Amino acid sequence: MFRKAHLLVSLALSWVALSAPAQADDYPSRPITLIAPYAAGGGFDGVARILGEAMGRNLGQRVIVQNTEGAGGSIGARAGARATADGYTLLLHHPGMVTAPLLMKNVQFDPMQSYEFVGLFLYSPALLVGRTNLPANTIQELVEYMKTHKDKVTIASAGVGSGTDLCAMLLEQAAGQTITHVQYRGAGPAMIDVEAGRVDLLCETPFALVPHIRSGGVKPFVVSGDKMIDGLPDVPLARNVGLGALDLGVTWYGLYAPAKTPAPVIDRLSQALQAAVQDPAVLDRTRRLEMTAYKPNEATPAGLKKQLQLQTERLGEVFHKAGIKPQ
Repeated sequence: MFRKAHLLVSLALSWVALSAPAQADDYPSRPITLIAPYAAGGGFDGVARILGEAMGRNLGQRVIVQNTEGAGGSIGARAGARATADGYTLLLHHPGMVTAPLLMKNVQFDPMQSYEFVGLFLYSPALLVGRTNLPANTIQELVEYMKTHKDKVTIASAGVGSGTDLCAMLLEQAAGQTITHVQYRGAGPAMIDVEAGRVDLLCETPFALVPHIRSGGVKPFVVSGDKMIDGLPDVPLARNVGLGALDLGVTWYGLYAPAKTPAPVIDRLSQALQAAVQDPAVLDRTRRLEMTAYKPNEATPAGLKKQLQLQTERLGEVFHKAGIKPQ
């Protein structure tokens, strides 16, 4: 009896040992869902679709973007954390992953504990634009306009804790003025109201804004980072006009999987991400959209973890100095 039981246990363990690698080797065997925690039509949505197409080519399966917007990206982040940890539901997020817990008490996810890190994808400066009939035409004139009109000046935000919300807060600190934040479910709906003249300002990635500038729908004021925007030579760098604090508003995109996703699956996803940041099609599109792909050694779990820790520390200090606490 003992020998029979021992044999059955041995066979069971052998089956587990053999089947687990086989399952990892088969991954992915069906389409993958990529959660984009902001509305369709905005800059974030465009980045998610670039990533989905590139990873799909490498993985041999469709990567379907699912827009799960709301609460400054927290609803999508929560969905990503709660998904089955099998590699078939992923989350793309940006600095909103850091800012949401600094702004809200009950986000129901922990950036460092609720996920497995896959790697960094792209980064982009923040571009500040305004409605075309705004009296100010330069960043200097805008700052003066903010001083005289104070909280009557409105700036669109894709929700509390989003990249647009962070940029708005940094603009306030840099200019030493308080303005009114108007919350939207994503940058797409926000852009509609800025173009219609219902909201004064919006801070987003050049990817989302440059087409609207060229079409005459909005006018640009300033850009963060250390590189001027091709085709917009009159738009100054924030650091050159006394608004260097805006540089913390540079948007970076990281790829996550739910916690406890098997290591071989994370390895496969990271390999596909590293291929994506070297993909000629991705590099061509991102170059034209004023974005920069991370290096392959940054498109790794260690690269994303390091960035998340660094940004949590830096933005935590910014929020502390501003007296902002989770509500």
